[in-house]
Amino acid sequence: MSIGRRLAWAKVVAVGAGVRTVKVDDRVLYDPADRAEVEVRNKDYVLLRERDLHAVAAERLSDGNTGLYL
Repeated sequence: MSIGRRLAWAKVVAVGAGVRTVKVDDRVLYDPADRAEVEVRNKDYVLLRERDLHAVAAERLSDGNTGLYL
């Protein structure tokens, strides 16, 4: 029996021009093994591609929506 990898949540602080479904301040679920890290002004950030996200939790969604999608 093998145990799956643990996913991690992160807060979005910036998005690229081509990003369609994720906005700043959303929380995203990702696999830490699929990330790249960068240091900007002595602060570490994780770089992720939108297609590598497993879920998005957003305060901006209406009450009729779940706020998460896979």
